[in-house]
Amino acid sequence: MPAIPPVITELYDAFHARDIERMRACWAEDAIYESPADGFRREGVDAIMEYTTTNLWVPFPDAKITVRHIVVDGNQVVLDAVLVATHTGPFSRVTDGGGIAEIPPTNRHFVGHAVDWLTIVDGLIAVDRLYFDRLELLTQLGLVPQPEAV
Repeated sequence: MPAIPPVITELYDAFHARDIERMRACWAEDAIYESPADGFRREGVDAIMEYTTTNLWVPFPDAKITVRHIVVDGNQVVLDAVLVATHTGPFSRVTDGGGIAEIPPTNRHFVGHAVDWLTIVDGLIAVDRLYFDRLELLTQLGLVPQPEAV
């Protein structure tokens, strides 16, 4: 089994320590972060760090990520992860129409499942594509109705 690139371990350690400078050091200057389910795309390490602080740490200051499985194939790393957090700050999301909606704190706890596909170049993250279930998140935050039992 291929070894997990050290940058991956460092990224998650820095995320949990809320150490933005350590996180910044994990990314290539021209890195791309995108979340197709969310409609977000950030280009460049500065934009990615701004997204992390504004769209993750502000709305979800207690966020913890647990990586359940990792697959490494050359410079490609795929993570199966679970994010556990409480929504206590304003949360900005891209609407289906392409605008931005601000969701006030719901103070709800949620557990979100995601697959993160990263490309590593010269030991740094060059591309990060995060796939997650948007409906799972919005339902747990109480923003869409729970389906009724059948």
